[in-house]
Amino acid sequence: MIANGCTINGTVHHSILSRDVVIDEGAIVEDSIIFTNTHVKTGVHLKNVVVDKHCVFEFKKDVGYSDGEPLYIPQGAHI
Repeated sequence: MIANGCTINGTVHHSILSRDVVIDEGAIVEDSIIFTNTHVKTGVHLKNVVVDKHCVFEFKKDVGYSDGEPLYIPQGAHI
């Protein structure tokens, strides 16, 4: 499910994106919930995460992958 205002140039599978989420070309989001005003930059792979508002992913390339509970990323994180 993808809300209005999202810009998706990368790949999104089985995920929920809130308003104004940006997924850059070459980024992958799988099995995740991404809240408002989050930016996933090129080369980042998110899997099985819940991301709060106003986060940026650019430095760490692989985030998540837990087979158990999803990884929670707090509001305003810059990873």
